[in-house]
Amino acid sequence: MAQNQTTFSDRVQRIEGDRPGNSSRRRNRGKDHGVVVHPDGFVQTITARPKRLRFGFPLKAVIFASVIAILVKGYLIWTLGDDVYGAAVAQLLSGSQFERAAGLILAPDAVSLWIVDAYQQIYRFIVSVATALELGTFPEVA
Repeated sequence: MAQNQTTFSDRVQRIEGDRPGNSSRRRNRGKDHGVVVHPDGFVQTITARPKRLRFGFPLKAVIFASVIAILVKGYLIWTLGDDVYGAAVAQLLSGSQFERAAGLILAPDAVSLWIVDAYQQIYRFIVSVATALELGTFPEVA
């Protein structure tokens, strides 16, 4: 009799714990979420989809910030010119520890110089289209 009472108490606690809002519901989150009975009598359990593997480090944000930094660095080199930009980076490299770190990041590299060339080609194209619209003739784009 005592054994049946314990089993009954365990069942009651399990039922009480399965009500919405109870903490035991969170414990069973990865398990079945319900049952669907199809018209042909087939009973199917509904399970939660497995969660995606997530990294603790925001890798996409770091890649996005790096791409934006390279684009901005290329734009600065293109607008200021190599001499002025080089002098500003040299001044940063001779400053405090934080300024040296910024100077190392802002130093021209192969990718940013390639971006400068791309900006220059885009600028030439825009100027040639504007000139063609002004004159009414379209020259060949090189």
